[in-house]
Amino acid sequence: MKRLLLSTSILAALACAPAVHAQMSMDEQIARIYQAEQEIKALDAAKEQEREQAAKKAADVQRRAQQAKQKQQAAQRQAQQQRQEKLQAYEDQEREINLELKKLDLELKRAQVDYQKKLAQSRSEHADEFVQAELEEARSKVQTLQAQSSSLRQQKAAMQP
Repeated sequence: MKRLLLSTSILAALACAPAVHAQMSMDEQIARIYQAEQEIKALDAAKEQEREQAAKKAADVQRRAQQAKQKQQAAQRQAQQQRQEKLQAYEDQEREINLELKKLDLELKRAQVDYQKKLAQSRSEHADEFVQAELEEARSKVQTLQAQSSSLRQQKAAMQP
């Protein structure tokens, strides 16, 4: 726009003032035209520099926005991974408790079978004193195993959401 105005004003000055033409030498007129052209080029260069700076700023803003987006995505991935690790730990713990429960149930069944065997054996042998001691031992073992089994079941129930 300035370029057009400057060009127009130069042409108007040259066309409208024939007296000025007569007074100014040809060299002066050429020098003024050359100076006007130089000013136009300087204005164009300044506009181009402004455009380049605006493009650099836009690219910088876009780059920072992209970096912020990448950071946010990385934080989301990390949070999701931590949640997954927690869930995996709970599942592992639940499997361990289930295995322990199965082992305790097996021991309980063995103890009960052993108890029944000894009870039957004691009846057949009628050794009351010996049998009573073994029965008490087997009963205490059964009670201990039942308590452990119950405790593990409570732990498992407490873990489930």
